[in-house]
Amino acid sequence: MDKGIQQDIVYTFFAKYGFIGYQACALLSQHWLIDNACTIPNEDALRPGWKTELLGKEKQSENAELLKELGNIETKKYDIFAKALKWGRNRKIFGIALAYPIIDGIDTEKPFNIDGVKPGSFKGIAIIDPYWCRPEFSAESIINPLSAEYFTPAYYVFNGHRIHRSHLLIWLNDEPADILKPTYQY
Repeated sequence: MDKGIQQDIVYTFFAKYGFIGYQACALLSQHWLIDNACTIPNEDALRPGWKTELLGKEKQSENAELLKELGNIETKKYDIFAKALKWGRNRKIFGIALAYPIIDGIDTEKPFNIDGVKPGSFKGIAIIDPYWCRPEFSAESIINPLSAEYFTPAYYVFNGHRIHRSHLLIWLNDEPADILKPTYQY
C-alpha cells in the first residue's frame, strides 16, 4: 500500500473521533455505564470528606464553635458536597467544568478583588454546563502567541452577562493544542 494512503487512513480514523460537541456529550452521559464512569471517581474522591481548619493549633481551640458552625454551613446551607460532585462530573462529561461563586455587590466584569467582598455577600456556588456560555477574548489573547494569555478567554458570557475569568473556577481535562481550542470553545 502507498505510504501516502496509509497516512490518510490513519488521519481519517482519528479525525472522525474528534470532539463530538457538548450536546452529544450530555446525551451520551445518560447511559448508565458512561454516567458511572463520570460519577464514581468523583464520589470516591469526595467520600473521605474534608475538614475545615484554621491555621495554627491555638486558632483551632479558640474557634472550635466557629469551625462547627462553618461545617454546618458547608453541608446544610450551601451543599458543597453536591456542588463538588457535579463540578467533577461535568469535567468528566464535557472536558471542562465551570463553577461560579455567587457574591453580591461585586463587579464581575472587572478582575476579582477579594477586598470588594463584603461579609455575608456569598450566596452559594453555581455549577454551569459549558454550552450555556461563550468565550470572549481580548485582542492580545488572539493575535499574539507570545502572550501569557494566548488563546485564553478574558471573559465568559452567560446569557449576555460578562464575567471575567478570575471570578470562575475552571477545571479542564487535558488541554487540547491551541489550534484545536476553537473546536472545544477554549
